[in-house]
Amino acid sequence: MKKLLLASTALVMTAGAAAAQVNMSGSARMGIAYDNRAGDNSAGANSAKLQFTSRIRVNFTMSGETDSGLAFGASVRGDQFGNANSGGTAMANGSVYIDGEFGRLTFGDVAGAARATVGDIDAISLTDLGDPQEATYLDRTFATGRATNFGRRTAVLYAYSIDSFTFRASVGQQRRTDNGGFDVVNNVAVSRPATENYKDTLYALGVSYSMDGLKLSAGYEAGKASYNDIADPSNNTKFSASHIIIGAEYEMEGFTIKAVAGRVGGDLGTMLGGRTNLSRSHYGLSVTGEFDATTVTAYARRTIQSSTNYGIGASYDLGGGATLVGGIARIGATKAPVTPSSYNAPANVNAAFGPSLGAAPSRTRADFGLNFSF
Repeated sequence: MKKLLLASTALVMTAGAAAAQVNMSGSARMGIAYDNRAGDNSAGANSAKLQFTSRIRVNFTMSGETDSGLAFGASVRGDQFGNANSGGTAMANGSVYIDGEFGRLTFGDVAGAARATVGDIDAISLTDLGDPQEATYLDRTFATGRATNFGRRTAVLYAYSIDSFTFRASVGQQRRTDNGGFDVVNNVAVSRPATENYKDTLYALGVSYSMDGLKLSAGYEAGKASYNDIADPSNNTKFSASHIIIGAEYEMEGFTIKAVAGRVGGDLGTMLGGRTNLSRSHYGLSVTGEFDATTVTAYARRTIQSSTNYGIGASYDLGGGATLVGGIARIGATKAPVTPSSYNAPANVNAAFGPSLGAAPSRTRADFGLNFSF
């Protein structure tokens, strides 16, 4: 009923123009969550191991079409209205698109082309369990230090499909942070002209091919960042990172198998390769089976911190938008990077732009409850 009322209102407001629609949907969940490291300071947590959990989200989608046949639209969650409304160059939530024979162009909170094309391996759980199945992408898990993260500022994603191929390209916000007469190194006000302290860019490409249940995909990301300190040029630093990732997915008779593998390069690759207990590569595999109303997924992933995450989850469709769902995951321990004496890092890279790779103990997370879709 709400969807109908909103759509009818939009139609009345756009009388005499191409039809537009505003639809509302939502989701909610309720259940319990377990974390064996909760309350353990070494895990950075301070809570009980077993807790109740719940969440409600409302989603709004808008769509329309021009007289010439161009489609356009936007989407946002109810809890993101403030950020989406502020917009500008830092629209961290929501997205806006235009679509035609030329392809689809989307601005806002979008995934980079590599992540939008290859994606992650599959997982099932009520609360995501910390997303141990998510692959490493520069636009999400490592933003070249202070460089743009796609989920924080307005980014642009372009997609074009022809026959069985889909091509994507993206660019993050071209961020330049001015000093404004403030010395960020020494944390004091200074009487000198504003200067650009941080500058960064992030680009990505992706291509996929689909045929008869098989999808092959590949993506590439490249990021550059620089820090300029006019007061002390010896602090000036430049940093680059690259990432290539491939994926394969195959669906057959109720089963889906997905695998991804990636490798990082540039200064980031040099930093990781210089640590004896870290790796430039990461990879993962998931298998999903559907049995009538039941769906089961098992997965395993090796990270660039040389830890292994694995888990299993299942859901049962109760009908009417209600689903019984639960999962359990083991998140492998990570060690602080070990730097051999022969390793020479780029000047100031570790301090200014190095990834946050600290030691953390292994942990087990689990959840169980109900998901609702409206």
